[in-house]
Amino acid sequence: MKYEVQTRFGRGNWENVWHDDTTTLTYFNSPEEAQEEIDDMIEEMELQGMDYDRDDYMIMPVAKLKDPTLDLGVMVISTTKNNAHRVLLDVAGGGYTVQQTAKAMEAYRELLAKGEVKIKKTKIKLEDYEDASN
Repeated sequence: MKYEVQTRFGRGNWENVWHDDTTTLTYFNSPEEAQEEIDDMIEEMELQGMDYDRDDYMIMPVAKLKDPTLDLGVMVISTTKNNAHRVLLDVAGGGYTVQQTAKAMEAYRELLAKGEVKIKKTKIKLEDYEDASN
């Protein structure tokens, strides 16, 4: 299976914009390989004085048509406590209604307590979660 890095544009619009030296989209052999590329890019941008948000990138499996082993039932997004509220609002529908905001707030409390939460078909995990019960 191949993986791609998707970049967030606006509120919840994700697209693979990673290219090689031409216009060919870049795909990775593993999520770890894709994460290394994200880390390298962010490190390079920080060295140049640019500020990039890790939560604007996510790694997704790329489906081949008629691939019976592929299950895209749950997407996993990894985030930090500082950016979790933004991610949860996006996943809950943008926070445009009281119900969406309430769902995001409820999910935020659960995320802080458990380190991960599921909204619809998306699992959000905290990178910096520390279990207080230990």
